[in-house]
Amino acid sequence: IALFRNAADADANDLNNAAWDVDGLFPYFTDSSIGTGFDQIPLNAYIVYPVATITDLRNLEPAFDGQQVELLGHTVKGVGGDMFYADYSSSAADDNGVTIETTGGRRWKRRTGGVVSYYDFGAALDGISDDRLAVTSAHNHANMTGDRLSQNGGTALLSVGATITVKTICEFTGGFKFKVTDPNNAFIFDIAPEYSAAVLSQFDVTLSQFTKGATSVPSLSAYAYHYAVIESSETALVRTGGQVYTKKSVTVVGENGRLLYPLTETFSSISSITLTPINIPIVEISGFAIETSGTTEFALPVRVSRNCVRFKDSRYIYGGNSAAIPVRQLFTLNRCFGVEFSGLTSDTLSLGRVDYNYVVNGECYAGLKIHGLHSFEGWAQVDGDYCRDVSIKDSSVYRIGGHFHCYDYDIHNITSHSTSPISISGGGQLRVAGIKIYPSSTVSGPNAIIDVRQDYGAEWDGEIYLSDVTYDVTGVDVAVTFYGVHAYLDSSSVTGDYGRNLTLPKVISVKDVYISQNELALNAINFQSVRIGAFGGTLTGGRKFNYPKSVDVQSVGIAKQNSSLNNQLQAVLFVGSVAPVDADSEIRVFVQNVSGKDPRLSGLNPYDGGQQSVVSVGAIPDVELYVSISYCEWLRIEFSGLGRAKIYNCLIAAIAGSGRLELYNNQYAASSFSGTWKAVVDGGVVREYLAEDSSYKQVGFPNNIEQNFAACKNLFVEVNGSIRSVTQTTSTIQTGFYDPTFFIAP
Repeated sequence: IALFRNAADADANDLNNAAWDVDGLFPYFTDSSIGTGFDQIPLNAYIVYPVATITDLRNLEPAFDGQQVELLGHTVKGVGGDMFYADYSSSAADDNGVTIETTGGRRWKRRTGGVVSYYDFGAALDGISDDRLAVTSAHNHANMTGDRLSQNGGTALLSVGATITVKTICEFTGGFKFKVTDPNNAFIFDIAPEYSAAVLSQFDVTLSQFTKGATSVPSLSAYAYHYAVIESSETALVRTGGQVYTKKSVTVVGENGRLLYPLTETFSSISSITLTPINIPIVEISGFAIETSGTTEFALPVRVSRNCVRFKDSRYIYGGNSAAIPVRQLFTLNRCFGVEFSGLTSDTLSLGRVDYNYVVNGECYAGLKIHGLHSFEGWAQVDGDYCRDVSIKDSSVYRIGGHFHCYDYDIHNITSHSTSPISISGGGQLRVAGIKIYPSSTVSGPNAIIDVRQDYGAEWDGEIYLSDVTYDVTGVDVAVTFYGVHAYLDSSSVTGDYGRNLTLPKVISVKDVYISQNELALNAINFQSVRIGAFGGTLTGGRKFNYPKSVDVQSVGIAKQNSSLNNQLQAVLFVGSVAPVDADSEIRVFVQNVSGKDPRLSGLNPYDGGQQSVVSVGAIPDVELYVSISYCEWLRIEFSGLGRAKIYNCLIAAIAGSGRLELYNNQYAASSFSGTWKAVVDGGVVREYLAEDSSYKQVGFPNNIEQNFAACKNLFVEVNGSIRSVTQTTSTIQTGFYDPTFFIAP
């Protein structure tokens, strides 16, 4: 059947020069240049005739129904190999690469073999000719037949036109890319579902089953292995500035109505429940690359509205000139589950002309996995509303965000150049581990590794775990305060009526934070591991806080310090006086191995007020704190409200405020004691401290030891460089060590 594959003189007219016997089965040719002797072809063996280009195919009239031809090329001969057959019964009128209409009104139909390319549908792929029609036709065909699209090499120029719908596997190789001009702020590609969604109302389910924390909704048992987006018109929260967010919750329904994710809201009414299947084949798109140019305000290249989509090695390419279009959202995820990105790289998106832009953004998505994302510029690389179960690993980004109601994020092995790399609001578990931060000299608030967004009430209804942090501020030489976890309302946000009580993180854990400063820096820095609360008084509307149940800070330190700078290192700060939702609220604080700087290195004495509090608690009404502190040096602890604290094996610089303390085996070096707190002391040493003027500073400045030490035993006192061997009491400390001038002669 390869009769003419190698015929050098075969052309588009050869078959038209053929004559046929009375049966229409045995062709012979009147063109003598072809040769003779072809009347012995076996019965029903049709000749496969070569056609050079698609233009030749349109000019070739089929001799009989079912006749086959091979298209060697499209606009240029040499890239092809696609088979067409004559279909007399076809009624399709479109000339789209699948059905080719001839000049005489006959039709050739493409015989598919499971793989198509843009060349098959007449694309030039020279980056100059407009290939939108060919690209659209190729995907329309693939969507209809299920064929895989494979394109090796070339550049497809896409002008303004309809959105290209993609439903099948795509493979782009050989440096192929799309180049888009003026996309009119509309989606260029839509990764769309081939399935239909089921939409229920509250009358189709048992409304009482939709409560916060529910792990099963039996009335959804008919929709096993479906992704559910539950929506209501009820107000969930009023954002600072007045924007209203309504109740939504996303989950996956399993057998018998069991839920993969517990519900995050209690619904008194439901406007809709949208259910889409997740037990479907994965659509994989590999090697996708796109470049935008033109004068449009911004571009929205790709929307994903299908479950179970995987992108491999995608690229956004900056055109390198002023004609490049800024991108608002590179990938928009729309109510989908199980989307994965691996090896995604993105050049600059905004060009300074778009205020907010994102690599991946969307609404009501879940099960997002991102591995190997590399993009350093833009507002945020990952963001969204009502998102759940997001994993971002082994990536280099500027910022990872989340607007409202974002639940369960796992961020691991990330590098960022922003002083605020994670800005988010929501709940569940937020785990950030192995993050490396190298900010530039430009810093702007809140300068927090994890900022729980105050414009959404500083809310995180769950736990936050931050560990294994390298925070290199050697490129920053301005006086600035950095934070580990920041869930705080400043003066611009504390006056907002959020429409409900607010929830601060229930559990906060910060461990193993390494801060590196340039030894030649001229400005001091302050690092606060955890800062929570609100500026000033009560929230508008009488709103209150749900305060944390547990705060744990361990192993935080500043290295490579300029010895003359008074850097500050603080573990926990509770700020403000907003009342808790429940009276007698309890917070447990655990601080270990968070050591301040020896004040003598900065020309200060330990008792001076320049020492920041390692633990500081504002005057929060009806909040009881239980604090355990151990193995900290130059510790200052301050209570403005009720407090209970146990302090072990620390070098204490200052204690202030009110509360009840237990002090075990600590050292007191010219410690500043102030306030009405009372302590029971067991073990430890009261140290002399040689000041710059060669005088000895004394413990208890400015108050007397006996005012704060209610009882003590096994406490030793250093006098004239030696420790008294007998156990001291408050009485013997007062008579043997106390001096009204707060000095003891050498």
